[in-house]
Amino acid sequence: MRFYQIEPKMNSSESQNMIISEFVGDIHIEDLHDQFVKPFEPITESVAPRRLLGNYLTYLVSEDKTTYSVMLKKERKNILPHCNCIPFQIYNKCRHIAIVLTSCETQLNAEKIKKKALEVALENEKSENDKKLKIIESKKAKEKTSSKKAATKVVSDKPFIIENAKDFSSSKLYRELPNLVSAVRKGRSFSKSGANQHGFKVVVKSNQKIENVSFYVNKQDEIEITCSCGQSYQDQICNHALDAILYLMDSGHYLQFLPYVNKEAEKNRLLDDFGITINDKEAAEFKFSQDYTGRISLSYIPPQYMSLSKLNDFNTTITHNKFTKKIYKTKEANHSIGIYLQLSNANNTNNPCKVEAFKIESGKKGEEKFTKVLIGKEENARILSVMEPEKLSVLMDFSYLTFKEIFTANYYTQSYSLFTTQHYDNTRKTYLKYFFNKIEEHWHELSNWVDIKFLPENENFSKSNLINIQIVESPIFPKIHVTTDEKFILIKITFVDADDMVIIGEDDSMQIIRGKLIISNNQLFINKSEELVGFLTSIPTGILKFPHKYADKIMKEILHPLQMFYGVEIPSELTLKVLELPMTPVVHLTEHLDKFLYITPKFQYGEHTIDREDTKDLYIEDDGAKKLLFRKSNEEAGFMEYIQSMHPMFKQQGFLPHFTLAFDEVMRNNWFINFSKELMDEGIKMIGVNELKRFKYNNATPKWNMNVTSGIDWFDVKVTASWDDQMIGFKDIKKAIMNKQNFVVLGDGSFGMLPEEWIAKYSNLFKFGVDEKDGIKVSKKQFNIVELLFDQIDNEDIIAEIEDKKRKLLHIEDITTDAIPSEIKAQLRPYQETGYQWMQVLDSISWGGCLADDMGLGKTLQAITFLSYLKKKYNNPTSLIICPTSLIYNWESELNKFAPDLKYHIFYGIGRSFGQEHFNEYDIIISSYGIVRNDIESLVKFKWEYVILDESQAIKNPDAISTKAVQLLSARNKFILSGTPLQNNTYDIYAQFNFLNPGLLGGREFFRQEFANPIDKNGDKDASLMLRRLIKPFMLRRTKVEVATDLPEKTETILWCQMDKNQKTLYDEYKDYYRHALMQKIESEGMAKAGVYILEGLLRLRQICDDPRLVKDKDTKPFKGIKIKELVREIQENMGNHKMLVFSQFTEMLALIREEMDENRIKYCYLDGSTPAASRQNQVEIFQSDKSINVFLISLKAGGVGLNLTEADYVYIVDPWWNPAVEQQAIDRTHRIGQKNKIFAYKMICKDTVEEKIITLQEKKLSISKEIVQEDTAFFKSLSKDDVSFLFS
Repeated sequence: MRFYQIEPKMNSSESQNMIISEFVGDIHIEDLHDQFVKPFEPITESVAPRRLLGNYLTYLVSEDKTTYSVMLKKERKNILPHCNCIPFQIYNKCRHIAIVLTSCETQLNAEKIKKKALEVALENEKSENDKKLKIIESKKAKEKTSSKKAATKVVSDKPFIIENAKDFSSSKLYRELPNLVSAVRKGRSFSKSGANQHGFKVVVKSNQKIENVSFYVNKQDEIEITCSCGQSYQDQICNHALDAILYLMDSGHYLQFLPYVNKEAEKNRLLDDFGITINDKEAAEFKFSQDYTGRISLSYIPPQYMSLSKLNDFNTTITHNKFTKKIYKTKEANHSIGIYLQLSNANNTNNPCKVEAFKIESGKKGEEKFTKVLIGKEENARILSVMEPEKLSVLMDFSYLTFKEIFTANYYTQSYSLFTTQHYDNTRKTYLKYFFNKIEEHWHELSNWVDIKFLPENENFSKSNLINIQIVESPIFPKIHVTTDEKFILIKITFVDADDMVIIGEDDSMQIIRGKLIISNNQLFINKSEELVGFLTSIPTGILKFPHKYADKIMKEILHPLQMFYGVEIPSELTLKVLELPMTPVVHLTEHLDKFLYITPKFQYGEHTIDREDTKDLYIEDDGAKKLLFRKSNEEAGFMEYIQSMHPMFKQQGFLPHFTLAFDEVMRNNWFINFSKELMDEGIKMIGVNELKRFKYNNATPKWNMNVTSGIDWFDVKVTASWDDQMIGFKDIKKAIMNKQNFVVLGDGSFGMLPEEWIAKYSNLFKFGVDEKDGIKVSKKQFNIVELLFDQIDNEDIIAEIEDKKRKLLHIEDITTDAIPSEIKAQLRPYQETGYQWMQVLDSISWGGCLADDMGLGKTLQAITFLSYLKKKYNNPTSLIICPTSLIYNWESELNKFAPDLKYHIFYGIGRSFGQEHFNEYDIIISSYGIVRNDIESLVKFKWEYVILDESQAIKNPDAISTKAVQLLSARNKFILSGTPLQNNTYDIYAQFNFLNPGLLGGREFFRQEFANPIDKNGDKDASLMLRRLIKPFMLRRTKVEVATDLPEKTETILWCQMDKNQKTLYDEYKDYYRHALMQKIESEGMAKAGVYILEGLLRLRQICDDPRLVKDKDTKPFKGIKIKELVREIQENMGNHKMLVFSQFTEMLALIREEMDENRIKYCYLDGSTPAASRQNQVEIFQSDKSINVFLISLKAGGVGLNLTEADYVYIVDPWWNPAVEQQAIDRTHRIGQKNKIFAYKMICKDTVEEKIITLQEKKLSISKEIVQEDTAFFKSLSKDDVSFLFS
């Protein structure tokens, strides 16, 4: 994820010496905090100001390898932030601004402390300096007369000199100017004036006297100081000059004179390393740059020039291993230095996390002796000097001697002793920001150091307490899991790498240090997910337990936000507890005593209406379970404030259940007409209007008027409605229809009633249209919406255009397209050629499409053919293919096989690289979802020809980081490939089609309410038909039954396995136990809470069916199960001329099968979820080509996608999956295009067990479309109490 560094790399004294309090104040930061900082808290990074330019204070923030510019503009009394990053352009806020504002707040506090400390210090020093001043003044008075002439002569001759203008640091000035301690700023004012290319003047005002102190940088880079008082010359400096110097020290930084140094001399100094000067013609080939401080450096060195400083390195490339080094005896240090880390989440010290050192030397008996060395103490520098310079430099970045200046003038940090003994919250927070910035900055170097130690928390330093620890360079990323057990709801953290491979699992012990560092198995990792650092800080051991007793509150306060903001999956037994519905504000109108109008605001959630005074939690029966309604209190409060603002009298009635107005007030100045219009403008529904007797209604028959014209990308629709002479525009009609309001307010103050058929007929037009001044626009991608209104359209051209689009997209065979490129080394089947033509049609109108052919029908080949067509037609554009890790090398293989002329680059792996040169050189870039998620900042910079997502169901969750990442990619057009775009429910397709054609299906919440919920929960056929109409033109799906009639026959058979007595006895014991326990659980707590226990029971029974050794029953002697015996027998009988795939969902079962294969000397290939992508492809190639290998052992889920194993003709499913579609995916690894043999698939089922019952229930329960693949949770959600009893009978 993102890592923010301080940029530019200023040292701590620079960042503190630039005064910002005159530009920005606390009040500004407070005003901006809620909008710009709060959404990104906690902020742990800090940055220093870059420069102050007029009304702009600028900062640079580095994120990964990109630097962003943040500006704070002062406009009158306001501060306006701005950033040049993409998020700021979209959302008007970003994390970079949050970092800058937090840094401003920290620096403002530091400046206050420093200012106060300086005042105190000056007062304390005043008494001590008085004596010195008197002595100096007395001496001056005695010598005044005798030295006046000489002084005049000196002043006119030579000024006072401060050497080396590049260093104007406090330490240097106090050392060279002892009298500087007497300088004061109190009672004086200072200002700069007369600036030129060589320096400036400082005007010093005190007691109505004004003196001008001149600071001039000469050609020798010396600062010449003179004063208008005449008392600053070669060996003497006046008090005015000293005061001015103190002012410059406080208001600037130690590099403030760099802009005035001799630029030519500085350039000559740099060029001297190459043996030339600025006057030589060769100097024109070099390029110089100047940083914000004025420092000059070489930004470009021509490669043909070698500098003196590089000679040694160059020599090494020649002489390496050519000479034998003669070893001389040298005096060596009698000790070496070791490094250890001490990391803690405690807050009882200023530095709970630190890097320290220890001295290693030989003891009296020859053993290694360890002695602690505090790197924060100056006296230990000699001991540490034996380290390599590079390592010592890194180590000292963690030393108090380096970081002490970040605390400014703070009593608690004046010395190392105070820092380590006087604890202060602000000091600790400032230190930890610094520490973790340095940890990230030096992570690469630290990971390459060997023999780093770790001292556990609360342990004293000793050799025996130090533990070896390995620092792992590759970053890891957290994943949040929610599970339950008998007593608790558990939040567990796992960590994955950039390719989503699990690095630290749920069962691994871990210690999370302040959300950033993770210790596990004697390894130290760094978390790169900045947005979760604060959350992880609360989970130091990677697990949190909440009691089931408070499940509702936990779901409401913790789990639901995790699900909403981070896409965390919640177990089915918990997700049933919270129901989230949109809040629809409504106003009920009633008459009272024929004198008053009651206006009652209410909150409508779905079909449930809540009174505003009702603050209790509401439980709603939904899908057979009670759910807690998640009320949107902020929206409710905003609605109430809005209604109260509608009439002055309402502000006094906030305590009543309704607002009351006498009818005289209601009618005064047309208040009610204006009130009604405003409510309709805001989309607030009014209920009860028809029953009000005091208002008039228009009885004329309403007339609908519509005119449709065609634009480039849109249909323009003009709509009006009329009641005789009363006409209203489309905006008023739209508001009424969208609110399902059956009336509008006409111009004469009467109410016009809307026919019910208008609401039904025209709602889709308004739902998908985009408002214009006097009408709406409907995207031509949604032409099916306009088609529904043909009976209202008189324009024949519009009708003809829509019919033409339908013909092109739905009857591809009649369209003339380009032939298959000659570069394609394959004979496409007719349906594959049709798919290629369909892609061309969509390309011609720049619409995205979903190729959803059955598994094994060659979606990859169709896409490669299309990419070859793009290369030829559009002059070698560059496209991006994103796929699961397991498919990367499948794409590589298919490209080499079918389109060798297409140049591709694989952007994957730890050493991956991608830049403009790759984009220019290659036709195709191939990467994984995990890499795109982590490196989106690099990929988003390019305009791709096409972005193609393979197995696009990977982005079905709109909240997932991968989904958000691919949405940011810029491309001329997009395609997605998936055999199962709809896996679990209707909502799955939203994110995929929103990626393809943004806006086609409306917004997320709109899609959920209009399509997903009605279809999945209510079986709404009208909503299903409408959705099908919208996506049909953009989806092409063919099944094997339809197009692959030449595929060889596939025979699926159950291979019954009969347990022996021992295995059956063990099975019955577990079955009886779980049946009894589960029935009691269901009776007492209901099905919803028993879900996790049902899953556990089924898992145990299925493991016993596979092999009793899987359950690890300590009371039972391990013995071999029937399935392994049957499987080995089957393999030995059929391995002559056949190849076999063996699938199991349990990797432990695969391990037992491997033992049997080894014991029987049967050669095999192996693949499970932990197999790296490159090794997967290697195993596939070996199996396909090596005739001596007959068996391939594969975990069911890992091998479900991305494998082409057509050499196999026998498939064994060792254990049945809840979802038969997953089994079909496994079988289809071999039953696909290219298969020439009959396929025999065997499901191994133990007779009279839960496995047999699962098959029976699948046939009974899963009556779902063949085009939809259910996930496991859908099977469990459909179980009833009777089903559970049946499974465990």
